[in-house]
Amino acid sequence: MGGFMKKGKLLILSLSAALLLSACGGTKAAESKSEKQTTEAESKEASGKDKDKKESSGDEKKESSSSKDEKGDSKDSGKNEKIRGKLDGKSYVNENLGIRYTLPDGWSFATEEQLQQMNGAISDTVDDETLSKSLENGSVFVELYAANAELSDSINITIQNAGIAFGVAGNAEAAIDASIVVEQKLFEQQGFTDVSVKKGEGSFAGKSMSCIDAVLGKDGLTLYEKQFILKQGNYAVTITASSANENRTEELMKAFTEN
Repeated sequence: MGGFMKKGKLLILSLSAALLLSACGGTKAAESKSEKQTTEAESKEASGKDKDKKESSGDEKKESSSSKDEKGDSKDSGKNEKIRGKLDGKSYVNENLGIRYTLPDGWSFATEEQLQQMNGAISDTVDDETLSKSLENGSVFVELYAANAELSDSINITIQNAGIAFGVAGNAEAAIDASIVVEQKLFEQQGFTDVSVKKGEGSFAGKSMSCIDAVLGKDGLTLYEKQFILKQGNYAVTITASSANENRTEELMKAFTEN
């Protein structure tokens, strides 16, 4: 396979896999939430007492309010909240998350134009308020992409609304558990082969935490991915290390340190 063609396929493969992994977190949670709401509705309908109806109505209002807060739909959600990090020379710094990513030798960040292409309708130069609204509507924003010259190794960071990403799971740990159930089938439906998606343990910025370890095949290439999910206020930040080489993702994550 020609070098240019292989590099292009690696770029597409790593990004599409990372975005699918990011989107999976809320999938199972959303299904569980729908089932829960259906059960609650049936229970409330069966109750004929006025008192129970009033209490039920009150519960619905509370649940609605909680749901809005969770998804960032309230007017104050995300207001004045810093979403994005910034580039500092050969480093990416996110002060809210307290992390720093430093480019390894021979690596480079994606240009502003490349990030705009990855994000489609969402501009890389968009302000936090506009970005927040896009995320509330379900968008996944590519915050950072960095890779070596061959594109065989890469790091990407995506941001999405925490309520959508976590659903009723409520946190990254539970979201990982829920997403493992549906990811295998989802990747296979998207044309990936030899798929393996498992919950693992890894080190990120000096801390041990749960992660998603995935192996995916497509177009004659095999990709290995390790993904950590962090909560930043109303947002879920997903960090993915991708490599065409086995047992490399843990090493790639070592470029992240506490800031």
